[in-house]
Order: sequence, then structure tokens, then C-alpha cells
Amino acid sequence: MPASEDELSTAIADGRLEESHYLDLKREVEAGRAANKELARDLAQFAIDSGTLVIGVDEVPDGPPVLAPVVLEGLPERIEQVAGSTVDAPLFVTTTVIQSSSDPTRGYVLVHIPASASAPHMVDGAYLGRGDKKRVRLSDVEVRRLHAQLAAGEDEVRDAVRAYARRDPVPADIRRNAHLYVLAVPVTPRREMLLDVTDGPEAHSSLSGLVRAGATAAQLPGEFPPSVSGAAEFQRRQDGAAMTTNLRSDRTIDPERRLYEQFLEVEMSDEGTLRIAMGRLSDHLRDGQEVLLESALTTITRQTVDIAGKISEHASYGGLWRFAVLAEGIAGLPAHLHGRGWGMGEVVVGADSLEYLRTTQASTAEVLSAPWEVTSRLVGRSSAACGSRRCQR
Repeated sequence: MPASEDELSTAIADGRLEESHYLDLKREVEAGRAANKELARDLAQFAIDSGTLVIGVDEVPDGPPVLAPVVLEGLPERIEQVAGSTVDAPLFVTTTVIQSSSDPTRGYVLVHIPASASAPHMVDGAYLGRGDKKRVRLSDVEVRRLHAQLAAGEDEVRDAVRAYARRDPVPADIRRNAHLYVLAVPVTPRREMLLDVTDGPEAHSSLSGLVRAGATAAQLPGEFPPSVSGAAEFQRRQDGAAMTTNLRSDRTIDPERRLYEQFLEVEMSDEGTLRIAMGRLSDHLRDGQEVLLESALTTITRQTVDIAGKISEHASYGGLWRFAVLAEGIAGLPAHLHGRGWGMGEVVVGADSLEYLRTTQASTAEVLSAPWEVTSRLVGRSSAACGSRRCQR
């Protein structure tokens, strides 16, 4: 997309700035509640397939568009507020401001609406989509089809994380701790888009670097060993490669080791699927009381989201992601309070729950720009620390 007023003018002259399924032009956003609802409709229409709304360019009948710079003060913030409060469900958008060369207080706003994991979105009781060049109201049949696709995607990633848990290298009859499994799956990956990371003579350093870049992207409350950033052993996998701690080359544990259960692996497939498993989601006090290492749940989930972001950047992937978090063996456990010695807090999961399982979907734009929001949807109240400013860096 254009990045300056001159580039906008050139795009118009070349016929590249014309309305299409992925592009809409809007002269201005007027003041008032009615204008906000109209703006919300203009945003929501792109949520299914993604698109860009260019504000400050006017369509002319029987002629090319013309530049019509608008007052910029407060406009990007207003757009984000409308996307988050007037569209149902709230819609994630990003904005780019281009100043006018003749008056820097005026200019143009390019609003990018990535394909939404919650599409279709509704405004004033109507679900909206984008036709060839115009906004359309979706029929009940179309809405049901899209909702069915969303539900099928959630079922698919839920089944995938359960299948991953069944591959746990610690036999069930010798487990003492709670275990954690986190998945990040690109919805529309390119074939072998991560082959340069998972295969070849530089695979060890490439995979280690990508994992560590994601694991240390945010300033998190802390890591319990075994940690994602500390996984140093490189191992081949049938569909890719992994960085591991305390796993033998055949992906088994040594039951004779005192801390045999403290394993961790970060698996990455050639197609970009990310799988993390950890065998120390709980530990035992001297009196034998088992406690949940709650910050490990939050931290590893957030690191999974951040590594998915690094995968997107490395492979130039801009599509949707599906995430799943599964914790087994945590029913009724009190939480270890990070930073307060071995103190205990409230019970995180009720005694009637045998497991903790959450799924969500997110656009690559949200994964990169708001990873704490994705994390919060997966671990809920356990992610309170990741709402802090230091976790949002």
C-alpha cells in the first residue's frame, strides 16, 4: 500500500487505487453516532477475507478517485475505538497515517482489517461482508456456514492438542506432576514454509535462534526450569525438529533420573505448526503438598504466541493462527505465588475439572501487535500478570 501522499497520487494515476473486494475508499468520517455506526460497517465488511479502508480519498463518478485530505487529530484513535466498541464482536484493526505535504494536520488514514478469527462481525444486528466492490449484508445461510467453519477449526485444534498430549514421553503410571501442552497452528500454511529452519546443516542454530527470539520477546514474570528459553538440545522429528531439555534422542525420558519428569520440548514442523510440552506444571512442597506453578502456565502460553509471531515474520506468513492450551493433572491444586517463596494462593481449577483446555484463533496482525490479548483468551485470569505494562513490551 502507498506510504506517502506522492505514492497515493501515483497509485491513482496508475489505476491501482480502485475499489475492489479488498479495498474501499472513503472521503471522510463525519462526526456523530450515526457516522460511527457507518464506519463500523465499513470495517466489519472486511473481517472475513481482510481488506483496507482508505480515508481521505474520494470516489468520483466516471473518473479516477481524488485526494481529499482529512483532519488527522484523534482520527486513528476514534477508528480503533469504533472497531472495539461498535462492532460485535470487537474487531482488531491497525492504522497508518499519511500526512499531507501541504498541511501536516491533514492527510489520510489507511485502516488495515486482517481476516478475523471471529468473522463474521455484526453491527446493529446485521452481519456484514464484502462483495466484489460493495458492502453486503450476509444471509442467514452464509452466517451459519461461517460459524460452522469457525467451530470446525476449534474442534480441529482441540483434537490436535489432545493427540499431542497422548504422545507425552512420561508414562502415565509414573507421573507425579501436572503437565502442560500448548499448540499454535497456522491455518493456511505454505508447504514446507519452515524447512530452512527445521532441516539442513544450520537447522540447530536456526531453530534455537527462532525459539529463543520468541521466548525472550517479552519481559515475563519468570520461568521455572525446565524453561523454553533454556531448551538447548536439538532433535529431529518426523515432521520437523525440536529443541528439548531432559529428553533422549528417541524422545523418551530416563526414569532412573531423580528429576526424570522435568522435561520440555519445543517442536516445530516444516509447515509451521508449533508444539510445546512441559512436565513440571506442578511441584511438591516438603510436606508433600502439590502446588500449581501458575506463572509457568501463563509464561509458556505467552511464549508460544510470541514464537508464532516470529514464525510469521520469518516465513512471511500473514494468515490466521489457531491456539490450544491443555493442562492435565491440575484439578483442585492451589497456585504457587510467584515471587513469594513457596506461598500458596487460591485454587485455580476446581476439583471437579480433570483438565484445563482452552482454544482461540487470532490473525497474524493480532499475534504480532497484541500477544497479551491472545494469551488472555487462552489462560484467562491466570494471565493477569500479562496484562501489565512490562508484559506488553
